[in-house]
Amino acid sequence: MSSFRFIFLGFSLIVFFLNSFGQEFFSNYEDNFFNHAYAIDVSFEDSSDYEIWIEAKSLDADHRKCGMVVTKSQHEDFLNVLDSVQEKYSEWVEVAKKNNVNFLVLSH
Repeated sequence: MSSFRFIFLGFSLIVFFLNSFGQEFFSNYEDNFFNHAYAIDVSFEDSSDYEIWIEAKSLDADHRKCGMVVTKSQHEDFLNVLDSVQEKYSEWVEVAKKNNVNFLVLSH
């Protein structure tokens, strides 16, 4: 009976730690260039700290996916960078329209 208790206790601790420090699905986003959806997960270590896990396409031939982790302290800077990227993309779209660019060949 004591071995059963030991196994049960060990299993319970494993489930507890996996559940406590696991990532929870938050959302997903569509990557139109690669035509694929990727997950955004969030993990909470405690009530005041979190990490955002963002999947992406790997450009390495050995892996299908890669990702990045944005911590609570990096979150604001990350959002500012995304805003800058959006502004630059909009600027390039306008320049392309003014220059009558009808297509762009991209390789991936």
